[in-house]
Amino acid sequence: MEEKNNIVDESCQAEQLELQRIKQQYAYLQADFDNYRKRMEAQRSQWTQSAQADVLTALLDIVDDFDRAQGDINNPAFELIFKAFKKLLQRFNVVEIQENGTFDPNLHEAIMQTPVVEGAKSGAIAQVLQKGYRMGTVVLRPVKVAVYE
Repeated sequence: MEEKNNIVDESCQAEQLELQRIKQQYAYLQADFDNYRKRMEAQRSQWTQSAQADVLTALLDIVDDFDRAQGDINNPAFELIFKAFKKLLQRFNVVEIQENGTFDPNLHEAIMQTPVVEGAKSGAIAQVLQKGYRMGTVVLRPVKVAVYE
């Protein structure tokens, strides 16, 4: 009888070890799946932001055209369309990059150099040639500038 109890105890211990192994394996699988889900959510968010940036960047040329034509055309319909474009950009948190006179390679693209004038520093921004925009922290289009030699 005692021998039978020993066999049952050993069998029970083996089953408990197997149960612990399966529980641990389940916990690892659950953690792996949770990490996968989080990674997919982050990628989806990144893809969405990238697609929005691509579309909004394409619209910036149209906004520039409206901005240039604004002084020449005195039409209420024109003004409404231009305001609608600006409202669309605001909705997606697209703002014009403000110029402070200091060249920043993360925000500016130097496309030409001009001779230094008195009181100006070499490498400082001489003139803004095209406005730049960003969406949050992402630069959609850098400010195109001329810098002093």
